[in-house]
Amino acid sequence: MLGIAAGAATTLVTDRSWSSELLPRCLMFSVTYMAIQPVMVRVRRRAERQERQHLRDIEQARRDRRI
Repeated sequence: MLGIAAGAATTLVTDRSWSSELLPRCLMFSVTYMAIQPVMVRVRRRAERQERQHLRDIEQARRDRRI
């Protein structure tokens, strides 16, 4: 859905004769978004896992220093 909105907005802003190109451009943005979105989700989840591990490592180092 975001791809359709982005395609429509881009077409309306950049092209005066947008009526014939609106649907193809929206479809192009939608297909691109659908292809990239799962990759972005994986990248985000991996970064979140790494951040959690980093915070656990910091806590472990603090505990080890106290002993």
